Amino acid sequence: MSHQDDTRTQESPGTSEAVATALEPLRAHPAAELFPLMSEERLEQLTQSIRERGQRSAIVLCDGLVLDGRNRWLACQRAGVVPRTIEWDHVGSPWRFVWDQNGQRRDLPADQRVALCLQIKRGDESWRVEQERLREQANQARGEAKKIAVAMQPRDAAGKLAAKPSAVSSDTALGEAPRRADVAQRERDSLAAEAGASPATAGRVLAIASSRPDLFEQVASGAMTVTEATRVAKREHVSARCGDLPKDQTYRVIYADPPWQYHDTRAGLAGYAGSAAADHYPTMSVAELCALDVRALAADDAVLFCWATSPLLPDALAVIKAWGFSYKTLFVWAKGRPNFGHYHDASAELLIVATRGRCLPDAERREHQVQLVERTGRHSEKPEHFRQMIDRLYPHGRRIELFRRGDVPAGWDTWGNEAVTAAEATETLAGDASRSSSDARAGAAVTVQGLETTRQRRA
Repeated sequence: MSHQDDTRTQESPGTSEAVATALEPLRAHPAAELFPLMSEERLEQLTQSIRERGQRSAIVLCDGLVLDGRNRWLACQRAGVVPRTIEWDHVGSPWRFVWDQNGQRRDLPADQRVALCLQIKRGDESWRVEQERLREQANQARGEAKKIAVAMQPRDAAGKLAAKPSAVSSDTALGEAPRRADVAQRERDSLAAEAGASPATAGRVLAIASSRPDLFEQVASGAMTVTEATRVAKREHVSARCGDLPKDQTYRVIYADPPWQYHDTRAGLAGYAGSAAADHYPTMSVAELCALDVRALAADDAVLFCWATSPLLPDALAVIKAWGFSYKTLFVWAKGRPNFGHYHDASAELLIVATRGRCLPDAERREHQVQLVERTGRHSEKPEHFRQMIDRLYPHGRRIELFRRGDVPAGWDTWGNEAVTAAEATETLAGDASRSSSDARAGAAVTVQGLETTRQRRA
């Protein structure tokens, strides 16, 4: 079972010799089955070694199940050799024994090792609970037997037995229960130390184990890294909340106005009504935005225009990187109206330009970097001036606008539950005065084709 299966000359610790067993199908202990078998190439090498030189290290059994040596068992079967076995001496836990033999295998990535360590710890805990149950059952049986024995003992003339002093136990103060966060941190640090991995890796594995046991099993088996599992979990969470992005279609131009999360402490406070983003639409965290599979939307050569504000510029750069784009430059929207900020008059927003592959503008004329457009419309709504500017720079190729608000412009696909057709836009504008300021923006999203396609569908 260990990575040293074909080189060890010493018997495994904590074992005693047993008679060799006859050749029979492999039956492994659940703890041993957690660890992956050798590759086919290495297993064939071990088979040839046993065929030529014999089995050099015994297979460890626990109640008839292979505890250590599954690879040797299979190699013996292939070589036609009756495997030599020894019985585990039942000192300690079989789960811990398996971990001691395999926990530091060099072929195990850190995240898989952490996941396996967690499975071993859980198996060990269950095993110990079961052992305690068996002990209590045995103690109960002994108690019943003792009662019978006492009933059969001779008594004095008064029919009484001599009383024996009983043991008195002292109460132990438990103290204040530790905080849940402290317990979680200790569990993470303990797991990291035992698996020989970083606390960050252990924390991510624990998070996946808690939230997505199905993905955790894939991490433990080596079918998926914890990074991949975390990405899948976040993507599915965002998909459930926002709806799926368009599938089977790629775009040369992607325009996005993410519902950034500011953690604004003014949200909902008296006197500040309507001043925070969360007062107008559900916002999304950086992790949720990164989990959106925008990468799959982009053509090999594509450009991304992504809105951001100065305080969230580092977050925006992280998001565009997660989406598979590289930062190139940015436009500045000078709103022409004062807007209170913590450090200065925050009357500008940034439109980041990022590319995937090669995607310089088609137009020879270059736009000014600073665009002076007076702010109008609803909270966070961007002027159509910028989408029209993008049309001038990139008149060719498929285009999509993410988190679109309002009507669907001709020649564009959109994604977002506030994207509406022209007829729906008229109704929406008429009802704006009575709409709640908490209308969903990043909620269950829909994909709407361009206006021309919509007209054809209605015709």
